[in-house]
Amino acid sequence: MYFTIILFLLNLFIQNTLENKICTSDYYCDDCEYCGSSTNNFTSCFYYNMVCRYSYLGLTYSPFMKNSLINYYKTFSDLTTFCGKSEIKFGNNDNEINIFDSQKKTFPKDKYIHCYYSIKIANLT
Repeated sequence: MYFTIILFLLNLFIQNTLENKICTSDYYCDDCEYCGSSTNNFTSCFYYNMVCRYSYLGLTYSPFMKNSLINYYKTFSDLTTFCGKSEIKFGNNDNEINIFDSQKKTFPKDKYIHCYYSIKIANLT
């Protein structure tokens, strides 16, 4: 009986160490794999999967992963209709900007939509 319990615990330990963990801020970069990077399939990936720990206090992210996710979500045909313009310019006379307006929008229930925005600030003089 003890042999069976020890064998079970050893098996559990080996599975946990061999299991590929998907990167988030909870895992060190050396101990995880960026979501979808080995299969080039980002269907189940989110933006928080591009972040991992590089030290006790520090986080880092993968620019490759960020660009891969942006390109993946740009392939959805209704993304522009749903999210609006992806590049927003903030100029000298603008006190505020509206990035996302949910009026007259229908939220799709069958898939995730991720909106990516690039905010450009003009030279404020």
